[in-house]
Amino acid sequence: MYWLIRRTMSAVWREHLQPDGPGRIRINKHGSMKTDAILVADSEHLGEHADDRSPNQLVNTASLDGIVGNAWAMADWHFGYGFPIGGVVATDINAGNQGGAISPGGVGFDINCGVRLCALDINFKDINAKVLAQKLANSIPAGATGKGGVIIDSTEIDHILSEGANAAIEMGWGESRDLASIELGLKTAKYKYASSYDDLVKAVEYTGMPCVVKPLMSSSGKGQSVIRNESDIEKAWHEALQGSRGDLMEVIVEEFISFDYEITLLTVTQNNNDTLFCPPIGHRQERGDYQESWQPMKMDEKDLKTAQEMADMVTKALGGSGIWGVEFFIGKDGVYFSELSPRPHDTGMVTLAGTQNFSEFELHARAILGIPIISIPLIQNGASAVVLAQYENKNYPIISGLKEAAKFKNTDFKIFGKPNTRKYRRMAVTLAYGKEDTSILVQKAKKWSERNHLRNQVGFLCNNSSK
Repeated sequence: MYWLIRRTMSAVWREHLQPDGPGRIRINKHGSMKTDAILVADSEHLGEHADDRSPNQLVNTASLDGIVGNAWAMADWHFGYGFPIGGVVATDINAGNQGGAISPGGVGFDINCGVRLCALDINFKDINAKVLAQKLANSIPAGATGKGGVIIDSTEIDHILSEGANAAIEMGWGESRDLASIELGLKTAKYKYASSYDDLVKAVEYTGMPCVVKPLMSSSGKGQSVIRNESDIEKAWHEALQGSRGDLMEVIVEEFISFDYEITLLTVTQNNNDTLFCPPIGHRQERGDYQESWQPMKMDEKDLKTAQEMADMVTKALGGSGIWGVEFFIGKDGVYFSELSPRPHDTGMVTLAGTQNFSEFELHARAILGIPIISIPLIQNGASAVVLAQYENKNYPIISGLKEAAKFKNTDFKIFGKPNTRKYRRMAVTLAYGKEDTSILVQKAKKWSERNHLRNQVGFLCNNSSK
């Protein structure tokens, strides 16, 4: 049979064919080839290929600089771009002066050539084939966007090649949730993105109700809402757009997870030292924004270990040095990755109460500057509560009564110095600390922020200059 193949195929490689076991044919190294090439095929399969370009492409891949092992063509091999479709090679990144070759044809071009087959109980004459094909083309993703390719410069290409999925997130093509769920396989709530009202309806159908809708880019819970029935969908869409930063019209829809509590695990990554974890921080939210936080959060050691392993995986995948606010849901079904902030976290302001040897801000600065951090021990229990404005005011708030507010034992406050107020804007944080249980400290912090001790004295609500 091989003599027939050699006669019907004209390329030079045909002279170097030999059987290599069941279902495999070897092309022995010749010419500029640096290794052998192996086709997953038998003589009958190969003999049916009148087009000899695919094996010739495989020979070319076996000539790449830095190739390791043989060049392979899987059973579905056929003519491609540079590589044959189904071609597989590995190259050594340390080979030679420039490292092993990277071929776009090997990495893959998205030409939407995937093939699927399904049988429908209808006749061809009963459908409009052209309309059906167009709907399929509109619904099946192909490429980075639905509008065509992405223009990137050489620096961005280098960044993508060196950082992979992390670069895609930094360039706005994905989210940390995608990295955790798709790349790392961590447990997360079901979620979908939506960039139109129709997309939102489909996303809600996918996640089920109730579900949480929030802008893809916002702060302090702005634009977040819960959809409990179909009548909530349109309102949630408009709220999310109003709460979104800039002109980004995209939201994320999340399955509503039944959880017992949620935590923030402040995670510190260092260039030349170990990744460290602060004692877990518990917190309570309203309107998607934190109201109180406390440290430490009492939790099962097994769940804490799982959360630490997840945080370590995500931050390692993203790379860099600094502090990360990694949020988790903890419930009867285990630990769910929720969100990640690549900076000091609002719930982490409890560390300003001296709960650990360094506050989250000090840890962030040390990690960025390369100052080694050996450990982050718990020093004392602590709690924080936010002070929120209740009115909108364009004038600079008048701050008064700080001396009286400072008389409360084992408490503190931090004024943010914001130039104006609006309803629910976070203007300050109160802190309580000591040996008491964190539940008692939370009530202390809330007392100073809710019962007019700090609020009236600082004057965010009653002493605005236009009130």
